[in-house]
Amino acid sequence: MTCNTIPLATFTRLVDLYYYILALPSLIPSPSVNQAFSELVSLCLQIRIPSKHLLEHLQNVRSADDKSKFNVRSLIERAMEAEGCMERYWAKILAADADVDTAMRTFWYWDNYATLTRYELDSLAAAGCQCMGRVAFIGSGPLPLTSVLVGQETRGEVVLYDRDAEANVLAAAWVQKLSVPNTNGPVASYSFRDIDVWAEDHRAFARYDVVWVAAAVGGDGAEKRAIVDHLRRGMRKGTFLAVRSVEMGCSLLYPEIKRSEFANLDIVRHDIPPKGVVNSVMVLRV
Repeated sequence: MTCNTIPLATFTRLVDLYYYILALPSLIPSPSVNQAFSELVSLCLQIRIPSKHLLEHLQNVRSADDKSKFNVRSLIERAMEAEGCMERYWAKILAADADVDTAMRTFWYWDNYATLTRYELDSLAAAGCQCMGRVAFIGSGPLPLTSVLVGQETRGEVVLYDRDAEANVLAAAWVQKLSVPNTNGPVASYSFRDIDVWAEDHRAFARYDVVWVAAAVGGDGAEKRAIVDHLRRGMRKGTFLAVRSVEMGCSLLYPEIKRSEFANLDIVRHDIPPKGVVNSVMVLRV
């Protein structure tokens, strides 16, 4: 698909949404905030052109109310801030619910997370990952649904890293209320680390079979590459990293990681995400 095959109205609406979202006085979930970001995500998923061409085209589209240039970084920062507000909002809802196992499935994007997690687990399996007894998530946030889903699938040890101590407090308040399966076999365990990944001795990552790196971790490809190199220095040979990124239109929501930025690393899988899923995953073997 080329820019010429995407209706001009799509780009015009994206630019109008950009200015609307930048002007929102608050990003706490509300009908207006929810509607704006739902529409933004929907438009981004529809656009199937390389991010470079997308940006060039957007720079030429002017809003009726503003003549300044479209700034992708500003939109990404706003989108990630809104995601953080939404996650904190839902973490509090889950912590207050007596049946958290059922309540978490009412989250607005539950199906997307379930599909994303399945896609990532399948990508890891196809890459040759046969053991996930201990996994870590870098940048897990207050609503670590993937961490929970992976724990329920693997019944292993899951360690959640976030430099924001409040995010971990909010997450632990509902994750620790999850029911324990009635089984004689192993069950998942969840623990939280209030630490920036750079402050953690790289040798600590030797204990993990897989380390996930969230899409919001690292401001750009160079920073994410540096984080991955820090993790790899401590990880055991033959273990795996699952590094989240975005493709095409979704590069307006998170920083995009290009394969060229991960040169000289063993990229085993880099699959296009399923329909309706924002994040792609790059699977690296240490």
